[in-house]
Amino acid sequence: MKRAPLSRFLQMERGATAVEFALVIGFLLAFLMGAFEFGRALHARNALDYLADRAARSLSVQYRASDLGLGAIEAALLAEARSNAPGLRPELLGLTLREDGASFRIETLYDFTFLIPVIPVAPMTLSAERIIPAP
Repeated sequence: MKRAPLSRFLQMERGATAVEFALVIGFLLAFLMGAFEFGRALHARNALDYLADRAARSLSVQYRASDLGLGAIEAALLAEARSNAPGLRPELLGLTLREDGASFRIETLYDFTFLIPVIPVAPMTLSAERIIPAP
């Protein structure tokens, strides 16, 4: 007795690996792209920590006894941070300096943009903050 063409087709296993690969590759690529972007964001956050530590040290060592105003010191610290930004785009880097009574608050900011344009996402602002005592 001759089998129906549909049942014969359903019993064939040729190409099963290709179909399974086609079903899995999308999830695998999404996971890899997410891991890549997470690694980039983690690197940017670590670079901000480094820059905040460096700015706090510069403020406490170089500018503590200076006669410069708060705005001039902030501009100098931002220029120094932009020249030493490891792996970051300097034009997206920001730094704020505030005096809170008995302490100085330094905050470094970075507008992190995602490289993988699968889902359009607005830039994410990463920040790091340091507080050091005023003289």
